[in-house]
Amino acid sequence: MPTFRYSAFTAAGGEVSGTLDAATLNEARLHLKQKGLYAKEIAQADETGSQGFFSSRVSVPDLSLATRRLATLLGSAVPVYEAVATLWEQEAPGELKRVLGRVRDRLAEGQGLAQSLSAEPRVFSESYVGMVAAGEASGALEVVLERLAEFQEDQAEVRSRVTTALAYPALMVLVGGGVMLFLLAFVVPKIVAVFQESKATLPFITIVLIKLSTLVREGWWLLLLIGAGLFAGARKL
Repeated sequence: MPTFRYSAFTAAGGEVSGTLDAATLNEARLHLKQKGLYAKEIAQADETGSQGFFSSRVSVPDLSLATRRLATLLGSAVPVYEAVATLWEQEAPGELKRVLGRVRDRLAEGQGLAQSLSAEPRVFSESYVGMVAAGEASGALEVVLERLAEFQEDQAEVRSRVTTALAYPALMVLVGGGVMLFLLAFVVPKIVAVFQESKATLPFITIVLIKLSTLVREGWWLLLLIGAGLFAGARKL
């Protein structure tokens, strides 16, 4: 049974916090009310706090599989709440299980499936939620979910092909960049010493290489910060 962390007000106006076990978010609120507490904030314990810089994200194949399983359950005349609850119970611990748990809790509170999914924009896109809403309105939700699963599978296949096609060029860029950094950090400084001893007039391109070499040797920490920023930005795309 899930554990919830809560912050609540007492009848006297004081504020208390703690944890409690409940099957759903709605049931947790009911337990607090029975204790004479008025919930200020309540969330499942494994959902509170930061997930860290390398937080997991729901992959397209995982979402596609969950969508197809949900369509199969609904096609077998299983009610929406029970179908989502079944998916949550069978899902391995991870981001998708946490998302399904929150969707299940919203369904228990009386929200529709599309409305419950719309509260998770990082996982369910506007087009996904819109198609689910159309399926609910037309009474063909399982058919719409099947189409969504097929679309996501095609999307995952295209992404896999693109990744495979870009793997070799990316490797070449990485190796070339590494060689360039090595030359700028260790080879160019030795050549600069030779030029300085000869006191010859240096061509413009040579001056540029010397400046780049100095930047790599003295500003390596800045390059690391820029690289970390680019990596963090790419993860948000």
